[in-house]
Amino acid sequence: MVAAPQFQPVHVTHDAKSLGTPSPTGLTPAQVRHAYGFDQVLFSDYTVVGDGSEQTIAIVDAFDNPQDQ
Repeated sequence: MVAAPQFQPVHVTHDAKSLGTPSPTGLTPAQVRHAYGFDQVLFSDYTVVGDGSEQTIAIVDAFDNPQDQ
């Protein structure tokens, strides 16, 4: 028995058009914040906006090396 791939012929035309756009598409950060409701988060008796401003984020990338002190 010999395995043979199944092919189907496709007619290729030379007038194909690009599916892309000349500029990026998608949502803006403000649209994403609104879609998930992040723009409605409030703290401290509803006086502090929970938008993450004035916050510091620390990322620690630790390796598992028992010899490293």
